[in-house]
Amino acid sequence: MTSLKKAHKILGYGAFSEIGRACNRSPQAVKKWFEIGVLPETEIIEVFGQRKTSYGQVIEALTGGQVTDAQLRQENFEYRQSRKSAA
Repeated sequence: MTSLKKAHKILGYGAFSEIGRACNRSPQAVKKWFEIGVLPETEIIEVFGQRKTSYGQVIEALTGGQVTDAQLRQENFEYRQSRKSAA
């Protein structure tokens, strides 16, 4: 089970809306993250040592630490690497 699926299970019904509100994104955008299984690429792109977004940190807070930012970033990185090698 991916970390995003675990977060969805923890947060239950309304998870897309809850995460969307906290991340200032629409529930539809959040649903796409869950369908793909990873957060947007902006979560792993760093500019001057800072990430462009912090959705993983928001999800960690909403799940009470049951799903961590580090887990989400690792899965995101692995997904991006697998896509590069498949291309």
